[in-house]
Amino acid sequence: MHWEYDGEGRARRLVVCAGLRCRWKGSRALARRAKASAAVVESQCLGLCPKAPVVVLYPRGLWLGCMTREALDLLMEGTVDPRLRAKLLGDLRNGYEG
Repeated sequence: MHWEYDGEGRARRLVVCAGLRCRWKGSRALARRAKASAAVVESQCLGLCPKAPVVVLYPRGLWLGCMTREALDLLMEGTVDPRLRAKLLGDLRNGYEG
């Protein structure tokens, strides 16, 4: 996986699902944590409730589920890590749908 960053080293945009199940599983805390290193948008339900909490990293179009604080930190650092690959639900750029 290759993460894309703006000129300031920040992920360009992270969409965090704010649907009910994602909120129950900590999506709001993830959104607050990510704001230090990314432009964060909280969305309505993304429809992937069994994989809550769900985030989408743009412009790459990477959908990741079952996110944790630790996985979010790896994502924001740009670390290519097997733990992130296991959370990958889809990659819009490469036509991958999990």
